[in-house]
Amino acid sequence: MPIDLPIPAAVLIAVFTVSGLMKVAGASRSRDDFKRWGYPPFFRVTVGVVELMAAALMLQEASRDRAAIVLLLLMCAALGTHIKLKEWAMAPVPVVLGALLVQVLLVS
Repeated sequence: MPIDLPIPAAVLIAVFTVSGLMKVAGASRSRDDFKRWGYPPFFRVTVGVVELMAAALMLQEASRDRAAIVLLLLMCAALGTHIKLKEWAMAPVPVVLGALLVQVLLVS
């Protein structure tokens, strides 16, 4: 990892790499979640690929802000899904990740 990588960016890279890998690999929890939310199976893989690509782009300072914006939009959509389905216990996850993404944007 580059030496100039801010701690919030490093945390986000780790979180979205693991999350993306679980979605792409088809972990049972990811499959069950996307099915419960009413999304087709290809959407889980698409979200996983976007997470992995954005995590990779966050490694480079030049593309970090664009990757953070993409992930922030994804977290807004995730929050909307949790609110729509009244999954209140899960709603803080995209909020916290979104806050870290905003911090990365402000530092970039």
